[in-house]
Amino acid sequence: MRLCEAYWFRGPYFKVYKILSTENMLPHPCMINILEQDRLPGKDDVVAACWKEDMLVWFRFNPPKLVHFAHELVHLMPIDDERLEEVYAHVLSHFTVMLVERNIVPTVNPIRLFSRSSDYIEEAVRKVYGVDVGEMINPLIEAKYGRTVAMLVELVKKAYYDERAFKVLLMLLFGVVGDG
Repeated sequence: MRLCEAYWFRGPYFKVYKILSTENMLPHPCMINILEQDRLPGKDDVVAACWKEDMLVWFRFNPPKLVHFAHELVHLMPIDDERLEEVYAHVLSHFTVMLVERNIVPTVNPIRLFSRSSDYIEEAVRKVYGVDVGEMINPLIEAKYGRTVAMLVELVKKAYYDERAFKVLLMLLFGVVGDG
């Protein structure tokens, strides 16, 4: 079955697709296939999967949780650094769902968050919070993926309960912090 044919591909699912396909980052939904089977052999703990080269996604539950749907769509996007693809999928899926929940459909793709420099992100945090980033960053994430990724991971986690973090993410997305 093709994504465009899925009975649940409307409402919030279509909004997720629309946000992540901005700037031609995803193929047309009729080019994305959904594997129709209940389980993946030997993968009882997996709830979703993606085969990028085949433009194929699989979800254990139909409809899938919105964040799982967004996560697998991010895997279909052209991401240069394979080492960061899972982190991008995690961060962008949660942020995209937050955008959908707030009925925000940006004109730029959320993947742009990762093109911001750490200095730019720190400036946005200072403007909104009035303090330096400081201990906000997980040192293990920073050591593995770099400061920019570590800050974005923490901002998305905070955005679920702190509107200031969501404001910072919007500032970063729309490039309204200053010179980026």
